[in-house]
Amino acid sequence: MPDWVRKDIAELWRLPAVLTPMGDETYVSVSVDADRLGVRRSRGERADVGDALGGLVRSLIAPGLAACGCRPGTIRWCGVDDLRDVVARVADPAHAHARPRVGRDEPTVTYMSEEADMVTLESCVARSFLVIQWPDRPVPAGWTRTLLSDRESRMMGVCHVWRPMTMAKSEHDLANREASIEQRARASDLRRRSRDERREEDEQRQRAREQEANWPDTDHQGYVTLFAPDRESLDRFDADFRAKARAWHLRFANLRGQQLAALQTILPLGA
Repeated sequence: MPDWVRKDIAELWRLPAVLTPMGDETYVSVSVDADRLGVRRSRGERADVGDALGGLVRSLIAPGLAACGCRPGTIRWCGVDDLRDVVARVADPAHAHARPRVGRDEPTVTYMSEEADMVTLESCVARSFLVIQWPDRPVPAGWTRTLLSDRESRMMGVCHVWRPMTMAKSEHDLANREASIEQRARASDLRRRSRDERREEDEQRQRAREQEANWPDTDHQGYVTLFAPDRESLDRFDADFRAKARAWHLRFANLRGQQLAALQTILPLGA
């Protein structure tokens, strides 16, 4: 086990609230664009390619998860029914533990209405944000607990989406960003650089080192969805969440009019 994993686990078990831990489930979903592979639309051929790619993904992802500190015995591959059940439980948290597994012919998500800033689901309401800045310093194990700690029943979904870039696209983006940083640096020679500017320069140097090691970049997006029993509780959760998130230098963009699309992105494989 890597030293940083040992340290994180030790920090986690020293937390005062560890006897009542936060329920946390993590899912990794890998999707492949069959059209870009040139696969014909016949059902049989797509199924064969899907099976072959599934085996390839499993052979690559499992060792990678183990290298990050996951115990091999704790990694379980989800079938179609498992994924449908996950989607249904996330969308109906109030009945998550009591409801039976979702059948193949049943809808996974029953949403009642969509407003500009939230979606009403079967037993709760949900509001999604786009993350435009993640913590810019090392964080302790279990740090997301501080964003949820409250007497109210709350649930949060965090989704990362990575799309691999080609090396040519990655190098082009790196050069454009470097030119932009240099231009702004010349314009700001007479003043002290802000925290965000210093952070961007550090990230740029890190990306340059990765490309020298032949590691192309990825197009990354992050989303957060807050779930609460009703709108009043959701608004309180939202205000409290944003106040606590500022301590970690998290920043969000509101997704007005895009709430249902954002929720479908966060749910495994959409609704």
